[in-house]
Amino acid sequence: MTYFLKSGNRFNVSTKEAMDLHDVLPTGTYTVKFDKMNGCFYLEQIDGFEIKGKIYGDTVKRADRILNSFNDRPATTGVMLTGEKGSGKTLLAKMLSIKGYEQDIPIIVGVLQHRPLRLLPPECPALARHAQLLAG
Repeated sequence: MTYFLKSGNRFNVSTKEAMDLHDVLPTGTYTVKFDKMNGCFYLEQIDGFEIKGKIYGDTVKRADRILNSFNDRPATTGVMLTGEKGSGKTLLAKMLSIKGYEQDIPIIVGVLQHRPLRLLPPECPALARHAQLLAG
């Protein structure tokens, strides 16, 4: 049987086997990608992070505090990590991803490199809501 999946003003032809719909984003680590052909952002699941070597500073404590705040709030929020080069942002992001996975929290990783955020196109409303995590 043929199915028609509507996204914005577009209909995509699909089979039932090709559609794997979820009510919530499954636990995992995702990165935001942009499809130039369709002009739409999407999430791509990536392998989880692992931390090699010794963990210095308060990384574990900070990750726990961030996730406890996330779990205590009635609505989803985002986290933006900023700081000088070498201040531990990547290590904290990896720790958040690992601990988030343990708590069944999907993690969306976005890297902003000194350029303004683009507005998400209106035909991507579902991702636009989730990508608000990146904007803090």
